[in-house]
Amino acid sequence: MCAIPNCYTAFLLPTSVRSGTLQNLKLVLEYDGTRYHGWQSQPGLTTVQGELEKAITAIVRHEVSLQASSRTDAGVHAEGHVVSFETSKRLPEVKMRKALNALLPADIAVKNVERVPDGFHARFGACWKTYRYRLWNRPRRPACGLERCIHVPRPLAVEPMRVATRYLLGEHDFAAFAHKEAHSKVTRRRIYKFEIARAQGCIDIEVSGDGFLYNMVRILVGTLIEVGKGQRSVGSVLAALRSKRRQQAGPTAPARGLTLREVSYTPWGAA
Repeated sequence: MCAIPNCYTAFLLPTSVRSGTLQNLKLVLEYDGTRYHGWQSQPGLTTVQGELEKAITAIVRHEVSLQASSRTDAGVHAEGHVVSFETSKRLPEVKMRKALNALLPADIAVKNVERVPDGFHARFGACWKTYRYRLWNRPRRPACGLERCIHVPRPLAVEPMRVATRYLLGEHDFAAFAHKEAHSKVTRRRIYKFEIARAQGCIDIEVSGDGFLYNMVRILVGTLIEVGKGQRSVGSVLAALRSKRRQQAGPTAPARGLTLREVSYTPWGAA
């Protein structure tokens, strides 16, 4: 959890790197993850990182090391994925954004380019993130947009789902809601906000926290869907949390309903 007013000042690079020859750039990305094997580059696979690196390299004419705020899984989307990198290329931020968008595939867009202090790091400087999971909760499936949501034809009871989220607010050990191959051995995380809203046949589940374990949001959503269907009691969510055992929580919801909405570099509540 971030606890300092300016998060990235705590992650300064070595003096030799901060020599003034390089500038540090922060990008905010939007992408449809449907045809990508996630963010992280993988040999022989199409990834968001791979496409972005190709575009950046073509512009700056040197290799770059991308620091990403999150490693989204295959099929996950983003509206505010933050990436930072250093370059010796001196190009105005607006021109850099336009040049990147001219080279990137249509399903990846750079929303903003900003020059940031040398110590800024997209991953280590992040204070909190917000994810949204969208459910299409009508008997018939949608003809359009199914790649950005999941279809749950059975009516969901939203109020019990909302009650269950209250057990999840605050700092807890979320081991029960993490994939067994979670990248982090430390499973304590803090959730700041959990909202569930229904509108025009859709149910949006939005969660903000200081960080999330591998598949954590999708497992939380899968568990809440069971509550909404009446297949799981509200109290069982608390029992699963306390158990720290993956088998006590619900299934992992499909990736396509998940969108990384925002990554913030100021402490929660400071804005």
